[in-house]
Amino acid sequence: MARFLFVLLYAGLVWARSQAVLADTQISKVLVPGHNKAYFTRIPKEDQLFKVSYFDIYPNPPKLWNHAFLYLEGTIREHQLPGLSNATVRFSGECPDKLEDSEPFRRLSDMEGLLIRNYQNWSDGKLVGSKNQLLWEHVILWSRLQSSIGHLDADEDGVKRWNCSFETTVQLPDKRILWSFQQDFELRWPACEEDCCD
Repeated sequence: MARFLFVLLYAGLVWARSQAVLADTQISKVLVPGHNKAYFTRIPKEDQLFKVSYFDIYPNPPKLWNHAFLYLEGTIREHQLPGLSNATVRFSGECPDKLEDSEPFRRLSDMEGLLIRNYQNWSDGKLVGSKNQLLWEHVILWSRLQSSIGHLDADEDGVKRWNCSFETTVQLPDKRILWSFQQDFELRWPACEEDCCD
């Protein structure tokens, strides 16, 4: 009888511990350092090969018809990574319809509007196994969203609001993830003035 009770108690402890781990995994969001509201995705922060020093978004949140600037600085954890110059990027999310690149992954160095600098060479536009800086400029165009938000009702101030979510994942040819994070934000049309944004 004592052995039976011990087995039940042990099973209960294992079950409780597993539930706690599952709950933490589902609700915890590890924030990305810097001026942003992004959080790490896909794999834990410590397992991503790019150690983020800071990630800044301006304006934050982005606004329609405005230039958005995204600045990322960090260090590649390993100095010799095969295929680093062929790292690929994928964007996905919703705004409000599902967004996904027609090409699931494309070379990071081929992205329009992206500047990559590193501490070995300030102009070659490739990631290296040390410190890297990336600056990307992008404009969210109203014309691309008009058909997807036409059904949305405006509020009492005549403003349409909808939630957006963007995830960026950059990986090596062998599928190991350099970095992956996501930001959720609200877009408004007409776009709000500076004093009504975070």
